[in-house]
Amino acid sequence: MLITIEYNNQIVVGVHVPSGLDLWSDYMVAIEQYLDGENVERLYGIDPYLMKLVLINNNLLEFSIVGDWEPVEVFVQAVLPEKSF
Repeated sequence: MLITIEYNNQIVVGVHVPSGLDLWSDYMVAIEQYLDGENVERLYGIDPYLMKLVLINNNLLEFSIVGDWEPVEVFVQAVLPEKSF
């Protein structure tokens, strides 16, 4: 399975990001939590990765996928328009 997120003709999430078995579910639950007014930090896929959605201001959110170990390896980090995302 491959999920691609693209913004301003740049790939934010693509083949370079580790993936698990049911990524659609991971994204849907994370977006639902975010819409409920929460910053999100949840497991991503089946490996020890975290997906984070953090509100920066009224228009922007920080989307990231990072390793859940020390030292933290950042696979994706992008500031995106909240409504477009």
